[in-house]
Parts: sequence; C-alpha cells; structure tokens
Amino acid sequence: MEKLGIEDILRIENIRRSYEHNIQSDLYPDMIAQLTSLDYVMLLNDKPTTVGRTLDTTLAEIVPAGTDSRISRKHFTIAYGIDGNFTLLCLSKNGIMIDEQFHCKQEQPYILPHHCIIRFPSTSNVIHFKSLIHCRSKDEFLRGISGSSNSHPTSSTEEPGTLLIGAERPPYSYSQLIIQAICASPEKKLPLCKIYSFIMEKYPYYREFAIKSWQNSIRHNLSMKGYFLKTPQPEPNIGHLWMLRPSYETQLFSKRFQVRRNRTQMKKI
Repeated sequence: MEKLGIEDILRIENIRRSYEHNIQSDLYPDMIAQLTSLDYVMLLNDKPTTVGRTLDTTLAEIVPAGTDSRISRKHFTIAYGIDGNFTLLCLSKNGIMIDEQFHCKQEQPYILPHHCIIRFPSTSNVIHFKSLIHCRSKDEFLRGISGSSNSHPTSSTEEPGTLLIGAERPPYSYSQLIIQAICASPEKKLPLCKIYSFIMEKYPYYREFAIKSWQNSIRHNLSMKGYFLKTPQPEPNIGHLWMLRPSYETQLFSKRFQVRRNRTQMKKI
C-alpha cells in the first residue's frame, strides 16, 4: 500500500471536514453561510456573527480568528440582509482585506460576494466565506455533474465550461491552474488572492474542500517555477502581481488546458 504523506493526510481531513459540514447545512436549513479557516469550518445562520481575536475561549459569541495582536477582539461582523445580500461590517481600525482589496473601518457595511477570501491586514490569517444559499444542492455536490469525468476537452486550446467540471478534482497541475487564472485576466497579471478566487470560482473542488494544502501548493509553484514573474503593484496598492515570463507566454497559454497523460500508461508504451 502506498504511504500517504502529510499533505495527503491534510487533504483527506479537509475533504472529510468540508463534506460533513455540507451535509449539516442540508440537515439544518437555517444555516445559510460557512466560514472556513485553517482550524475550523463554522456554519452561520441569519443572525449577525462577529469574528475576532479572543483570549478567552469561553466567549462563544466571538468566532476565533487567531492570536495575532493585529487582529482586533471584535474585528468584523457578517450579517444577512432582507435584500438577500451578505454584508461585512469592519469594526477594527486595522481594516480588513476582502479578496485582497483593503477596506477600512466605517459605519456602512460592505456587500460580500457569494464566496471570497477574507484576510487580516499584515497577517497570514485568512478565512474563506461561502454563501450556502447560492450553492448547489447536496445531491449535486456529491455526484457532480453527470458524466463530468468524461467531459474534459482533449484540445489544448479549448476552454472548458465551469458547469462541466463539477466537484471532482480537475485534471490540471497547479501550474496550469495558475496559468489559466493569469491568462483570463485582461491585464495578464494577478495578485495571489485573485489567483485563489479564479480557481475557486471555476473549479468547485477547491471551493468546497477548505483552504490549506492546495493554496500552499499554488504558492510553492509560483516561487519555484521560473516562468512566473513577480512585479510590484502600482501605487497606492501594496503587494505584488504575478505574470508569465514573456518568452514562455505563448507556449504556456497553448497548454493551459492540456490534460496530462497517466504516468503509468506512459511507462507501458
């Protein structure tokens, strides 16, 4: 039997954990949203939920967000409005990053997309928000789109539709996922959070199964592959954008949807 590595164990645990909470969301229809962090998956109802740093684990009304001192004890509140939108009200003077866009403390809440990555500024602490109202039903989640495993195109240039992919793991390397995201951007440059968002939007597998292992792999590929370039964002934005090295761009673009052949089959030929 093949020995599992740490990353495989983490992935299996993430899948099991997310699966259980998706089942719970059907058993308890009043649960309408989900927060996923490195340490937990939490289901939310229509009552306002406050997230922040807490030194006292008995304070059950505060969703824990880590121990970093740059996280306020009451950092933000998520609420569901009568208009059908989820909103985030920032309570901290440190502000909050929503899909890597900075939002400061103010009286008016921000409308959240159906799913997004929330990060506390100057920290690596992230939380994935997902609206369960806009998710597919449990049966569709479990089976994916019928026949999706046979629906991937053989052409290396044809872009597949999102609905054909279902909740199965896509047959692309992490580098290909990054290239797909960058090539889909009009500027052909993206910050790391937008690469994450593209992958989660296009491939439900990565949206459903928590955060840690696949995002680590994305960062590793960006750092190790020589055809990815990092460039500073234009002021007043902070951080970096990722792009393709021009000398490789045409070749990488043509192979971004090319399904890799099974290594075992290649050895037999």
